[in-house]
Amino acid sequence: MKPKILLVISVISTLIFAVAVALNLSPYLRGPAPYFPDWQWQYDFVNTYPKMWLPVVITILLLFIFYKFEKKGKRWIEKNEKKIFSLFVFLGYIFQLSLMYANRAGINGLISRIVSPDVNGYFSTSIQIYSVSDFLKNYNNSVLSFFMHAQGHPPFAILFFYFINKFFLLVPFLSAITVGLSPKSYLIHLIWISLAANEQAGAVFSAFLIPFLVSLTSILVYLVAKRLYGAEISMRSLVAYLFIPSVLLFIPINDAFLSIFPLFSLLLMIKSIDNNSNKLMLLSGFVFSIGVFFSISIAPLIIIFVFLFFSINKKVGLEITKKIIGFLLGFLLIPMVLWIAFNFNSFYMLQILMKGLPEQRHYSTWVLYNLYDFFIFAGIPLFIVFISMFVEQFKNILTKSWKRVDKLFVSFILMLMLVNFSGSVRGEVARIWLPFIPFYIIPLIGLLTRKKFTSLQFVFFLSIQLLIVLTLNEYWVTFW
Repeated sequence: MKPKILLVISVISTLIFAVAVALNLSPYLRGPAPYFPDWQWQYDFVNTYPKMWLPVVITILLLFIFYKFEKKGKRWIEKNEKKIFSLFVFLGYIFQLSLMYANRAGINGLISRIVSPDVNGYFSTSIQIYSVSDFLKNYNNSVLSFFMHAQGHPPFAILFFYFINKFFLLVPFLSAITVGLSPKSYLIHLIWISLAANEQAGAVFSAFLIPFLVSLTSILVYLVAKRLYGAEISMRSLVAYLFIPSVLLFIPINDAFLSIFPLFSLLLMIKSIDNNSNKLMLLSGFVFSIGVFFSISIAPLIIIFVFLFFSINKKVGLEITKKIIGFLLGFLLIPMVLWIAFNFNSFYMLQILMKGLPEQRHYSTWVLYNLYDFFIFAGIPLFIVFISMFVEQFKNILTKSWKRVDKLFVSFILMLMLVNFSGSVRGEVARIWLPFIPFYIIPLIGLLTRKKFTSLQFVFFLSIQLLIVLTLNEYWVTFW
């Protein structure tokens, strides 16, 4: 598919979808049926058009800088990576906050989403922990009674907030940042005044830390793309990541920053192969394990790791075995320590969390809606590219053109299909599958570059992505 045709299809498809969402032409655009027991994004139009100027202005600035940088060429990009990282991390962070400003909930909603037990759950559960040891020892018996999202996640998702609150308890003078702060919502205000000073400071800090971690993730996207596809694709991948609706619209829930773990783990694995280092492979497994103890939705990414490991690794026999053992040992280190120190059974934890899935939701319905939800929240323009690449790679496999097969893309497809058809997730995959996003977009950006997308065409492509972001932010409730 030629660049101009791809752009025309992307524009038409996005405009049709945006109008359909704005007019709420069908509730099935938002999901099969309302919550509970099913799931459907809530339609709630509150006119915030006058506030949209801020994310639009920041987008113009971000894309203008990207355009100028890319025009300088690959060598300049490689020599000025620190400048690129600093600038785009900052702009990505401000861009996220500008979208919250333009949202019906406003900036205040960041704090509300942290402290509300009916929206987040991790923070509310963390303030009930009096002993980490007791929490871990009783976790498997208690997890399904935790608040909201905390019911479906491993303990690190909760301990993340616990240790942030403990930090402010150890340095009480920093808690002064919350003096005089009072959420506008009456219900959130009641929760707020019940919190200790360090917990209030922890909530505010967390609300602004998580968007920053999302921006930092874009650096890892750059580094992975650079190693797998080259410098030109790396900066494009970084900037594209900052225009993914699901990445932008679910802060400050944990899922938004979880891509940090698999991306960093993959970088360590690649570096381990390049440098023939078993220690780095051990560390790669350890980092991946940390991610899994935040969310088991990271676990399926191991399929991509296996594909890339065998495609990049040129060693044979004993060297491969050593690296595989190294990764497994690193991965098992956390479960072993938790077992020895707290009698924490990680395998039983997995069984418990899988039992907590909503059984009332029909398998056949969600096999379709999961994919719809994921692709819509990743952006319609990228989905058009995905279809184009799927056709291309399918032809390569049929004709046995193995050298032209994109290993990352094919392994992503295999992973996505296995997870989807397993029926293990039924609803809200736009949020739950957020760790998959970097592995989805990098090969697609690679395809756009191979198709000779000019810098200006790529800027226009991301502008179409912005339309999806603004539409979902304005009409669907993803941020309370």
